[in-house]
Amino acid sequence: MMDQLRFSDEKIGAKREPTRRAAFLAEMEALIPWPRLMVPNEPANPKAGKARRPYALETRLRICFMQQWFTTYIRTHEGWLYLAVVVDLFSRQSVGWSMDSRMSRGSNCHDNAVAESLFQLLKRERIQRKIYTTRELARQDTFDYIEMFYNPTRRHSHADNLSPANYEQQYFSEAPN
Repeated sequence: MMDQLRFSDEKIGAKREPTRRAAFLAEMEALIPWPRLMVPNEPANPKAGKARRPYALETRLRICFMQQWFTTYIRTHEGWLYLAVVVDLFSRQSVGWSMDSRMSRGSNCHDNAVAESLFQLLKRERIQRKIYTTRELARQDTFDYIEMFYNPTRRHSHADNLSPANYEQQYFSEAPN
């Protein structure tokens, strides 16, 4: 006897739309420079011993980065523009960011003090009471702030009063090989 056909059976052959999780992971994959992060961290990665096997370094880095992905918004005459940022907790560098006219998921509020610091600096030093005429102008100005000022130039007390880029450079030049 033939079983009754279920609605889900009809959809098995159909192409499924990606889930929000899959879209998020694809965005992370495109934004984060994984090979650049793996090399300096490999020597400190714990090896398997008598205790249970540790997570792979890449897995641990991905978990850490997923916990530090936060969102804020920027006002334009064309509507809101949402800025999502991934912050490196070691140097406070913005290692990945994306902007879109809609927010597809909420940010992770696990511990967002570092990202909130970047957002308040961006808003205080660049955006304060500004409404951009277009989203493209907001994108360009945000790029200029993060990539041309915040990462390479802006000093942080956490990083011995160095910029995030200089702090990383100094740390890795002094690290034993």
